[in-house]
Amino acid sequence: MKTRNIFIRSICTFNAFFHLFFSIVIVGSVFLIFRWLKIINDKMALEIVSFWGRWIATSACIKVNVIERSKLDPNKQYILMMNHQSMLDIPVTLGYLPIRFVMIAKKELFSIPIFGQILKAINYIPIDRENTKNALEALKQTAKIIKEKKFSVGIYPEGTRTKTGQLSRFKKGGFVIAKEENIPIVPITIKGNFEILPKGKLFPNMIGEVDLIIWEEVDVKDKEVEDLINIVYNRIEQGLKE
Repeated sequence: MKTRNIFIRSICTFNAFFHLFFSIVIVGSVFLIFRWLKIINDKMALEIVSFWGRWIATSACIKVNVIERSKLDPNKQYILMMNHQSMLDIPVTLGYLPIRFVMIAKKELFSIPIFGQILKAINYIPIDRENTKNALEALKQTAKIIKEKKFSVGIYPEGTRTKTGQLSRFKKGGFVIAKEENIPIVPITIKGNFEILPKGKLFPNMIGEVDLIIWEEVDVKDKEVEDLINIVYNRIEQGLKE
């Protein structure tokens, strides 16, 4: 049984890496050309990205369960606050959350050939986590995208992937923007990716299931930033303990 599990895991790992390479280098290059020619608009681009997320998660043999404690309004803009467990968080959330959104991503990703150009083409927002001024500019850009393009934006308030599987302390930048711009926050718990592919691992430990728990939106009116942080933190943590 152990040998069989290792074999299946190896097949899924190879499959995931192959499809990741093919989707970014080959399909991604075609996508960039079509985007440059304006054949693909912003809305179409986000639909393609959502398909990519499901494609990669499926190729990695991951089963995703979406648990909706609240329904998201597709015509409304949110700031989606998610815990960050693994590199797998990106395809899983892009592919399976029932709303299209862009994300704030660390600036280093934008330097990766082809992949970085794709991030720019789909309106992702680079952030330098070591530069406070740059981080503030990224958050202002977040508010601009929500208002002008009518997109929701995904943020990992921990700032980086967890090393232990436990929820880390939240940075307050995204909450400040939500408060200032009166944008509702939706807490989302990602559960299971850490066990599959934790930080520091290149190959998955196992094949498994991931839960995405969508909590009720948090109205930012009449709440202080620290209150918002506590509400979102507690809801995400509750999902991890279930």
